[in-house]
Amino acid sequence: MKNKTALMAIALAGVCVAAVFVGSTGGFDPEILLRLRLPRVALGIIVGGSLAVSGAVYQNILKNPLADPYILGSASGAAVGVALAEALGAGYLAPLLSFIFSFLAAAFVFAAASGFGNGIFGAPASGRLILIGVAANVFISGAVILFYYVTSRDAHALVMFLFGNLQENDPRLIAFAVLAAAPCVWLLVKSASALDTFALGEEKAVTLGVSVSRRRLAAAALVSVLTGVGVSLAGVIGFVGLVAPHIARIFVGPGLKKLIPSAFFAGAAYLVVSDAAARSLFAPVELPVGVVTAIIGAPYFIYILSRNE
Repeated sequence: MKNKTALMAIALAGVCVAAVFVGSTGGFDPEILLRLRLPRVALGIIVGGSLAVSGAVYQNILKNPLADPYILGSASGAAVGVALAEALGAGYLAPLLSFIFSFLAAAFVFAAASGFGNGIFGAPASGRLILIGVAANVFISGAVILFYYVTSRDAHALVMFLFGNLQENDPRLIAFAVLAAAPCVWLLVKSASALDTFALGEEKAVTLGVSVSRRRLAAAALVSVLTGVGVSLAGVIGFVGLVAPHIARIFVGPGLKKLIPSAFFAGAAYLVVSDAAARSLFAPVELPVGVVTAIIGAPYFIYILSRNE
């Protein structure tokens, strides 16, 4: 298993090197490579990896192969936080507010799927969870669009935000994303054994000494940080958290201790490749990277849905 994870890391490194030299402008201009391409690749690694880890954890604690931050409305909730930070003229608050609203959106979806009777992170009904998550995602996205429309924001900027982009090239913000995401990933790996017991059912987990509600709440909070960081820097990018964990499971199995780092590498590679395609396929026009991930991820979502009740 360790060798497979290492191979995925090596594959990611190769993908990143190739992506640096792919783009609409072509050539080997050091200015382009250092100031534009490298930051995009670095941001793609941290955002793609964070979304993939979030999806892997959600799929585990909910025992649902369709769960991911985008489908559950958590990513759209984070977008509300970014919009609110802009409305307040306090962009520096975007990561914090995106985390808060990501968590609140997830809490609402969990509570609604549980019938509002088992607390904000009770045991939700699997099918109901996805339906409520999709509805919440549509509603929150509509609210964000309304905000941008009322405040007369640039339509192109709105599209790039709602479908995601990796245009942020401030190294300080990228470094902040790394510093915020790394402890969350580490804590999730450290708690992997306890989270794996969720797959056995709540009653069995309790008999093994696991505080199910507390672990679920802590995991959701860490996932909300990862989602909030990603959305605050790259906008709303869908389906990375759905597709990447399933790819990683093929290589390392379902255990979170190995799945989390492997999903990180798979998600990072997925987003870096998608971004290279987004800025190259119709050059000089650049697509939002979320368009590419959706074209791949949405059919996969339908495929999984058709195979699971």
